[in-house]
Amino acid sequence: MLAARKLVIRSSIVEQVSENELTSAHCLAVFEMVNAGLDIALLKLDGSYVNPSAEYVKGNLNSFVCDFIATDDKNRLRKKLRKEKVKLRNFYDGLTCNGLSLLQFAMKNNANSVGTYIVKRLSSNQLKRRFDLEWAGNNGHSSSVIADAIISRTGF
Repeated sequence: MLAARKLVIRSSIVEQVSENELTSAHCLAVFEMVNAGLDIALLKLDGSYVNPSAEYVKGNLNSFVCDFIATDDKNRLRKKLRKEKVKLRNFYDGLTCNGLSLLQFAMKNNANSVGTYIVKRLSSNQLKRRFDLEWAGNNGHSSSVIADAIISRTGF
């Protein structure tokens, strides 16, 4: 996709040069920016660049994460996050499954494999800020494998 975008930019610039709208020095500068990845930086400044990860979170991230938690499929979750180039810790606070945090949902569904994976992917500060341990105690999950992983990770 990046190669196709570079080709479109290149043909547009060649056309502008042939019409004397750009000099060859301008073209070389643009090619250097594109090759260095500065085209994305400029688009971000312009406001026309959309971060694909943020857009994806608004769409399908929540549903596939909940599906993989419900089925306790750590490997598919891990592969999907890697494929989408998404770090769970960046989006954890905004994701819920049936009104529960991801760890609460994992405890409720006995998804120990996925739950412990999520605990390992979050920072200890994120785990301390959340009330997942308190929820576990109030809902009969205080002795779950996931609660133990949170305790060992945070030191509570």
